[in-house]
Amino acid sequence: MNKPIRFLLCLILCALLLLGTAGCLSEEAPADFSGEAQTLSIGSPVKHYFAQLSQKEKHAYNAILSAVSDFPTSIEVPSLTKEELNRMYTALLYDNPELFFLDNTSNLRLSKKRTFFYPSYLMSAEDYEAMLGKCSAIAEQILNEAREQTTPFARERVVHDRVIARCVYTNARTNLYKNTIYGVLAGGAASCEGYAKTAKYLLDQLGIPCFVLSGNSTPPGSSTQAHMWNIVQIDDAYYHLDLTWDDPISDDGSHLIRHAFFNVTDAQIGKTHTNFEASVACTSDR
Repeated sequence: MNKPIRFLLCLILCALLLLGTAGCLSEEAPADFSGEAQTLSIGSPVKHYFAQLSQKEKHAYNAILSAVSDFPTSIEVPSLTKEELNRMYTALLYDNPELFFLDNTSNLRLSKKRTFFYPSYLMSAEDYEAMLGKCSAIAEQILNEAREQTTPFARERVVHDRVIARCVYTNARTNLYKNTIYGVLAGGAASCEGYAKTAKYLLDQLGIPCFVLSGNSTPPGSSTQAHMWNIVQIDDAYYHLDLTWDDPISDDGSHLIRHAFFNVTDAQIGKTHTNFEASVACTSDR
C-alpha cells in the first residue's frame, strides 16, 4: 500500500475514533439512586403518601417530580415492579394536585439496563401554564379571604365554604379535568376527586396539613361507589373533611352549603364511608 493511501486511511480511522469518543462523552451518565431519598421542597409541602413509600419508590417519585414540569419525553427512574410503579405514581398524584397535566396512566421502558418513565400528558406545556394561571388567580381570592381569619379552623372553613359555593358535583367519566383543581376553580364543576384535591391545594398554601383519602361511600338510596375526600390536621388533631358530601342540591334545585361532614371522626364518617386506610386516627370531636 502506498504512503498517500495509508495516510488517508489513518486519517479516516482517527476521525471515526474521535466521533466514537465524542458520542460516549455526550451520553448522559446514569442517574444515582443510592442513598436516602429526601423530601423535596418543590410540589406540595405536605407529601403524606411520599412518606409511606420504599426508598426505591421515593427516588422514582423525586425524579419525576423534579423533571416533569418541563414536559420531557422520558425521565430516568430506578427499576420498579408494576406494583411499585402504581404505588409510587398514585402517591405522586395524590400528594401534588397541581400536576393535573399528567394522565393517570404510567409506563416504564428499559434502555441499556436503565429504566425510564414515559409521562402521558393531557395537554401542552403552554395550555397547562394558562390553565394553572386561571386556577391560581381564583385560588388567591379564596386564600386572601381565608388569611383574614385568625385560626386554622376558621381558615379551613373559608376554604370549605368557598369551594362549595363555586362548584357543583358532576361525574368525571367523560372529562378528566373534572377530577382536578381546574375543574373546581376554573370550571365550576368537578367530581369528588376534584373537590378533595382542591381542598388540599388550598390548605397546603395556608399551612394546614391535609391529604386526600380514597375509599367507598354509600349515598342514601344509592349503591356503594368509589369516593375521595380529605383528612385535615387542625392544631394537634386529625379530622375527616368531605366537601363533596357537604355540597348537596336541594329538592327545589337550590345550592346549599352544609357542615355535616366538616371535621368529623372515624366513627362518624364510618357510617357512610368505608374501605379506607389512613395512617392517622381521627378521634377528636373538638
